This record gives sequence, C-alpha cells and structure tokens, in this order.
Amino acid sequence: MSTALVDLFTKRQKSIIDRFVLALKKGDIPSDNMPRSVLVNSLPLFLEESIDFLDGGSPSQHSEESSSTARHHGEQRWERGFELSALVREYGILRRCMLEEAEEALVVISTKEFEQIANCINLGIGEAAEAFTRLEAKRQAELSQRAKESVERAETSDQALHDFVENLADLAWSARPDGYIDYFNRRWYEYTGTTFDEVKGWGWEKVHEGTLLPEVVARWNLSLTTLEPFEMEYRLRSVSGQFRWFLTRAHALRDRYGKVTRWFGTSTDIDERRQGEAERAQLFAREQQARREAERLNRLKDEFLATVSHELRTPLQAMMGWAHILTNENVDRDHLRRGLETIERNAKAQSQLIDDILDVSGIIAGKVRIRADALDVANVIEAALETVRPGALAKGVEVVSNLPVDIGSIFGDADRLQQVVWNLLSNAVKFTPRAGRVTIGAHRGDSQLTITVSDTGKGISEEFLPSVFERFRQADSGSNRKFGGLGLGLAIVRHLVELHGGTVDASSAGEGKGSTFVVQLPIGVTGIPGEESESHGPPSERAPRRVLDGLRVLVVDDEVDARELLLLILEQYGAEAVQASSAHDALAQLQQGTFDVLVSDIGMPEEDGYVLIRQVRALEDVMRSGIPALALTAYARIEDRRRALGAGFQMHIAKPMDPDNLVAAIAQLAERLPALSPSAT
Repeated sequence: MSTALVDLFTKRQKSIIDRFVLALKKGDIPSDNMPRSVLVNSLPLFLEESIDFLDGGSPSQHSEESSSTARHHGEQRWERGFELSALVREYGILRRCMLEEAEEALVVISTKEFEQIANCINLGIGEAAEAFTRLEAKRQAELSQRAKESVERAETSDQALHDFVENLADLAWSARPDGYIDYFNRRWYEYTGTTFDEVKGWGWEKVHEGTLLPEVVARWNLSLTTLEPFEMEYRLRSVSGQFRWFLTRAHALRDRYGKVTRWFGTSTDIDERRQGEAERAQLFAREQQARREAERLNRLKDEFLATVSHELRTPLQAMMGWAHILTNENVDRDHLRRGLETIERNAKAQSQLIDDILDVSGIIAGKVRIRADALDVANVIEAALETVRPGALAKGVEVVSNLPVDIGSIFGDADRLQQVVWNLLSNAVKFTPRAGRVTIGAHRGDSQLTITVSDTGKGISEEFLPSVFERFRQADSGSNRKFGGLGLGLAIVRHLVELHGGTVDASSAGEGKGSTFVVQLPIGVTGIPGEESESHGPPSERAPRRVLDGLRVLVVDDEVDARELLLLILEQYGAEAVQASSAHDALAQLQQGTFDVLVSDIGMPEEDGYVLIRQVRALEDVMRSGIPALALTAYARIEDRRRALGAGFQMHIAKPMDPDNLVAAIAQLAERLPALSPSAT
C-alpha cells in the first residue's frame, strides 16, 4: 500500500471514527441514548491494527490481533441487543468512512489497495459475527431449556387453574391479545344458554343489552389499545331472556418481557346490589323532594298567614273606625248613612278577600282572579282615600287629591283596584313624617289610565329601588326598624296591577327626598279567569221588596245568630221562615209540613248538610223529596261548591252572603224570578 494512503489513515484515524459515529446517529444503525464510548467500542483499535497491516505488517500477527478485537466488538454488540445485520453494516460503514476520507484528501486508491482494505474489513465482520452468533446460540439454548421447563410446569398448573376457573361462581372468560375471546367457563354457558360457536370471538355481543353495547365495545377496544384494565357495569341476557347487571373486570396477562399474551376477565352478578342502590337512590330522592316540599309548604304557610293578616286588616280599619263613630249618639243622618255604606262596602271587600285567600295558591302563587266590569275610576280612588284619611289625619299627614273631573271609567275589578290605590296611599302615609304631604292624581290617555301617588317622605335608596316590589323586602329590616309591616303591600300592588294587564313603577331622588309610584292600566282590560269561577260576582240588583210573599222557607243552621239573621231577612221580603237547628229537626219539619224552599248550612254537628240533603232526596213523598234546596255555607272553595251540587243542592252561596243575592236565589228556586246574573250557583 502507498505511503500516502497509510499516512492519511494514520493521521485521520480520529476523523474516520467521528465520521463513523455521525453516520450511526443519522439512523443507519440503532443508536438512541447510547454514549459515544459505547458506539465506538473496539473499532479504534481494530482500525489501528488494520492500518499497521496495510503498512506492511505480518499477516499472521494481524489476523490474530484483529480477530480478538473484532470478537470483543461482536460480544459487546450482542450484549447491547444489536441485530446481527446491524453489526455487519457497522463494518461496511467503517470501510465507507475510510474511503470517504481518502477521496476528501484526493488520495487515489488502487485496486490492490481497495482489496486489502476489504480483506481487513471482511476479517472483522467474520470474527465479530462468529462471536455474536456463538453468544446468541447459547442464549437460545438457555431459553429453549427454560421454555421446556416452563411448559412442564405450566401443564401442571394450567390444569389446576382450568379446574379453578371452571368452578367459579362468576362468569369467566379469556381472550387473545387482539381481543378475540376463545374461552368461556361453565358458569357462562349455564347463565347465557349459549354454545362456544355462538359466542366465540365477538359473538358475545348477542347477549348484551343493546343500549350499552356500543360503549362496551368502545371501552373494550380502548383497553386492547392502551393495555389498561377493563372495568364496566352492564346487563347480560340470561337463558330465560331476563337481563341482569354484571360488573366485568379484565386484565392483560404478560410474559417475563412485558408482552401481552392473553386477557382474562370475570363478570360478577351485581343485580341485587344495583336494585338496592336504585331503591336507595329513589328513596333518597323522594326524601329530598319531600323535604323540599315541606320547606316550600312551610314558607308558603308563613307567607300565606302574613298575607291573611295584612289583607283582612285593610277593610277592618274602615269598618271598626265607622262602627266606633256610629256609637256616638250625636251622629247625624248623613254621617250615619255614610258610615253604614262604608261598613257594607268594606264588608263586601273583606268577603271578596276571603274568597281569594281560600284558594291556597292565591296571591302567593299568582292565581288570584280579577272580575272585570266597567267601573268609575273616581269612585274607586275616593273609596280608597276615605279609608286612608283617618290614619293620615291622626298622623298629621296631608292627603291631597288632584283628580280631574272627567276621569271617566275603565274596565277592571273595582275591589282590587281600590286595594291597589289603598296600598299605595297607606304606604305613602306610613313613610311620610308629620306635616308631610301625600298626593294622588290620575290622567286618562287614549289607551291607558295613569294613577300617580307621590309623597314627601322617607324616599328610597338607589340600592333598594330595584327590590321595592318584592315580597318581604324592606329597606329598614333590622330589629330596631322605625317602620313596621311585613313588606307585602307593594308586592300585592304589582301582582294586582299585572293581573289587569298594567304596570307599576317606583322612583325616588334618594333617601329623604320622597318617592313616586306610577300605575298604568289599559282602559279596556278584560278579566283573567281561573280554572272555574266561584261565582262571587257583583251584587244583583235589589230584589222587589215582596218577592217572597207566601213562600214557606225552611232554614237549617246550628248557629242561633245565623238563623235569626236569615229569618229577619226572609220575613222582610214576605216569606214565612221556619227554623231548624239540626238535620234531624229539619227532616222532622219537612215530614210534618209543606215548604217551598230549603236553605241549609253545611257544617253542622252529628249530621251535616250533605247528610241532610241525601236524606231529603230519599223521602218517598215526591213533593217533599223534590224540594228546591240552597246550600248557604262558609265552605266556599270550588270543590265545596261542586260537592254541594253533587249531593243534591241546586244552588251554593258562600258566607258571608249579600242579602239581595240570597233573596234573588230563593226567588229563582221558587220560580218567582227568572235566572239572574250569577251571583249564586
């Protein structure tokens, strides 16, 4: 070999090794995470020995030295887990790096020199490969022996394991690494009634409930991909066709190298547990619902009682005030007439409120009904003013009315709108100090009526203004608050105004600067009906004074005061009224005499009005059993009216009753009058 080539390889030995390492890291040979020293290994020594030989060294000496170095390299590569082909390629890469160095240095390599280099490389390949294959053969022999021993042990343990799995109470199965199930235990076949050919592979899907099957398949495939354990609850069909809940768990079985060899799974019957959990969940849900309902009803009860107190005191104030005034012997006829009219009007308003309060959903639940009719706006406002003025006068607050003369009428519920105005006025008086002023005005537009109530009182803060119409909300709510009340008045105002299709707004310049409330009502609003009218409509026209002349009316009521009042009313209209204090007495009276109409209370001791009417209708005498009957009772709900009519009464009137309505109803039953506008049914 030429001196130039030997000098080149000698000087560039490190460059050749660097070029070799770079080639490995570029991917020619697996070298991830391997340090340079490991990659290079014995190759520098092999290269040095080969250069000495090319420089004229002894062939026998080179063969012995190079063979030892190459064998050491082959053993190292085997220990690192290299493939034999990679080992061979390494020597080819080394030769390529030597030739590239020569080409880069412009040194020409002759054919003989090329063959010498190839012989050195081939010698290294042979020796390294021989060492590599010798160690691999030894490993394979050891593996074969261990495998043989494992098979012998497995044959013994497999039978024991098979017997154990076959007798499990759970459904058991195993699958290949790809998920193909090729074994089911005896319990599986007993429960499902299937055969191996029916369920092998993916045939097991046929015993699954259809709704969960897609999720089962998806999760099973996910476990096969990630090798994570499979766990899921689903329902399997039994041989009888019924589905039961099972908890299925499956784990991958691995060999000593971590490779998955099989999957093993069990399905445990948890149907009774699931049913118990479902029952407990339902019971818990029912208990929670019952608790929430009880809490809700308790809140409604508190709100309802507060509303009752608030609403009943409104008409009572005027009634009690005028009753006190009328006891004065010096009251003139005008004041007497005015006082009696006020008491009567507020008594009717109170009766109307009781009718609504009996409907439990009433004001609180938003089911209050309005009974719309044409009404005089000025009369409604003046009636509310009349109720408020005594309290305002006593407090030293001036109440000013700026109503136009021609405000006219609208369509609405007079009692409810009077309640709205009264609440706004009383609220203004309440929060206005002595010497302050409350002003009410009204304006009629093309399509709506505007009522304005303003005061010079406490005012409303900007923070509280958005909540002013909410129930139980008060700006001053501490235990040391200056103003009393339950915070219901303005909430009731908004509710009643909205029932009329209107709106109510509040404004204030701030605390201490007064407030203004504006109600806007459509002029042509119609009433909002409930499920069924209880027929507490406007009073009928006054019946003719002697409309009951000649009629014999049997009055049944266990309360003495009630009987005496009825007797007095009926006698004023010309009827002959006979009283009975119980159902037993009434039946005896009917059998002894002849009557044109029966008027009976419902709530009586021992035998109530329902029992009485059934006994009357069962009498053999047709004239007596067919007597027209009217139920006059404090049971005033819709269901009470239905029950009375179903029991045999032709009409139902709730207490307290309007005397004209009662007389008109009796006259109608006796066919003395045509059917009247329905104040009784």
